Amino acid sequence: MHGVPTEYYGPRKAELLVRFLRKFVAPDVVILNSDSAIREFVEEAGTHFPIFIGFGLNETLISNLAIKYKKKAWFSVASDFSDDVMVQYDFDKIPTVVSIHPSYNDHSIFYGPFEGMLSSHYQEISVNLCIVVHLNMLFSVFSMNFNCLHLLI
Repeated sequence: MHGVPTEYYGPRKAELLVRFLRKFVAPDVVILNSDSAIREFVEEAGTHFPIFIGFGLNETLISNLAIKYKKKAWFSVASDFSDDVMVQYDFDKIPTVVSIHPSYNDHSIFYGPFEGMLSSHYQEISVNLCIVVHLNMLFSVFSMNFNCLHLLI
């Protein structure tokens, strides 16, 4: 890595390897300067990782978080956007962090100020977005006890 031989423990299948390498070589924080740049970023990021977009947020506030969690999510800062984007992502004031997990068609909105608090917001967001309970997970948790499962539903 970076000219130094290291052991590779990443994926071995071609599609997963390409996804891993795209994520590895991507910048920590992507600066988005228009509505079309935001749309393209979300489309190109794919559906495998959560996407965090800071609207009206200083890049330095999110960069430390992005460096720490780069392998687990996409991070960006939108500096110029229209009211249409605000409507699309369902927020009404700035600074705002919108977290999106495209594979689950889910998003969350967090309003600032974020100075010194963004790391705790990330942990809250990632727990909400990245842990999805599947039916077979419930079966294993409750050891196929359907009475407990009915109580949850």
